[in-house]
Amino acid sequence: MTWLGINSHGQTTLSVAVTSLKQDGYDYRAQFTNSQGTATSSIATLGVSHLLPPTVVDDPFNATVVAGTSASFSASSSDPHAAIQWRTSADHGATWVAVAGAISPTLKLPNVTLAMSGLLVEAVFSNASGSVTSKASSLFVTAPIPLFPTIARQPTAQSVLNGQSATFSAVANGTPAPSAQWYVSTNKGSTWDLVVGAMSPSLTLTPSLLDNGNEYEVVFTNSLGEATSNAVLLYVVNPFATSDLNWSGYVATGQTFSAVSGDWTVPTVTCATTAMSSTSQWIGIDGVGGTPTVEQTGTSARCINGAPFYEAWWEMFGDYTAPDGSAYFDVGLPIATYPVNAGDQMSASVSTADGSWTLTVSDLTQDWSYTKLVSGASPVPSQSSAEWVVERSGDTIAGVPGLAVMASISPVTFTNADATGGSITGSISAFTNQAWQVLDPATANPWATPGTLSPDGTSFSVAVTCPIS
Repeated sequence: MTWLGINSHGQTTLSVAVTSLKQDGYDYRAQFTNSQGTATSSIATLGVSHLLPPTVVDDPFNATVVAGTSASFSASSSDPHAAIQWRTSADHGATWVAVAGAISPTLKLPNVTLAMSGLLVEAVFSNASGSVTSKASSLFVTAPIPLFPTIARQPTAQSVLNGQSATFSAVANGTPAPSAQWYVSTNKGSTWDLVVGAMSPSLTLTPSLLDNGNEYEVVFTNSLGEATSNAVLLYVVNPFATSDLNWSGYVATGQTFSAVSGDWTVPTVTCATTAMSSTSQWIGIDGVGGTPTVEQTGTSARCINGAPFYEAWWEMFGDYTAPDGSAYFDVGLPIATYPVNAGDQMSASVSTADGSWTLTVSDLTQDWSYTKLVSGASPVPSQSSAEWVVERSGDTIAGVPGLAVMASISPVTFTNADATGGSITGSISAFTNQAWQVLDPATANPWATPGTLSPDGTSFSVAVTCPIS
């Protein structure tokens, strides 16, 4: 027996290319050599049998699918190692074109169209001994049944900190597939504006405090019609604001305040039920840091028996010598003499000198003005803060004071905000100041949130997002 060396020095594994039946019966052995001698392995014999050409075991089946979906075809051969190539014919089998990259047992045709209906599909299996072609199968593509858009998943309200991004998303079904367009309302759904460029099922934005209370909805449209999602709220929380149960606005501190003034427009209140609710807008002195009194005047927007009601008022809260019970509740001005309507431009001031208080509220639209003079306040007001506030009004039930249901109102913008504290007379920013916001005690979502101060510190807006009562 003659042995031939194979160039495999240093290798412990030998791979042999089998290219002919003549290699059947070849013997192989390994020799291991070092300085002490040589060791030879036992003999291993290679057996080579005849490679049969592949045969088709499973032909592909015809496929019927809806346009816009995918179609799949599968086939197999007797040789699991045979190469596979899928081919298609668009001319009833006269010519065949290989599908690029389609070399696995399953062919997937994505997003088929009506024009592809009638396409023939076959698989070619090949090995070293030959090749075989499967039977041709047919692709049938049907037109989708037209369906009106329907909302499959509604968007949900979003609550974010000022400066964070918020994402609204919705899902709709329909045939043809519906397109999306988002809309925003800044007035509690009274009117809606198109969000430019917002034409996907998801809307991502980075809101400011001024966007608190905006509502968003998406309209899905196809050739049959449209479907509109639920309207959902965007809550923007001011992370630097003091959270409170009833005050939202700005509070100035750090001085002994003798005067405060400001203007605002009476907001529109929305009433959905017969529930009683109230939200007030006012300027005043005192009321923070545990002080027992608040000297204030302003307006209220209320729902009474399901109808809007507006009035102006004054109050010397906590001053038990003040007239008309104003130590306990605001004193409303007679609406016949001092009418107030939504949209009226109001101006108010509170000041004190020599122990006397002057509270003035004016309706510039209705052309009236009212002034209340109060002397000898007891306890003596501390004059430690000045405020410009949107308030969840108080209420007294069976003699027990508490908070009323907060009325849903349009945004309130305070302007010409001014105060005198000590030797300083100026805007809110002339003093140490703090934003306050009203949070829902159950969810911590904002019910009333102030925006940032204007550059000169004289104005800001409060967005109210409490539920409509």
